[in-house]
Amino acid sequence: MAKSWQEAYRDFDNMTIPELKNILKSKDLPVSGKKMDLIRYLIFDEYPDISQENDLRTIPGASSSMWLKF
Repeated sequence: MAKSWQEAYRDFDNMTIPELKNILKSKDLPVSGKKMDLIRYLIFDEYPDISQENDLRTIPGASSSMWLKF
């Protein structure tokens, strides 16, 4: 069973910024911004459908309740 984007978020949130940047570089994605920006790039790359959802859910306990909204 594939991970939900919430589970992926938690995994990425537990990584260091250099670890996130290595993943981003390997996917040829942007590597600039704050940690939540780096996570957002990865989440939207791996779960492109969530950027189209009307209900952009937040993750309980996340550092910013608005991390997913633009």
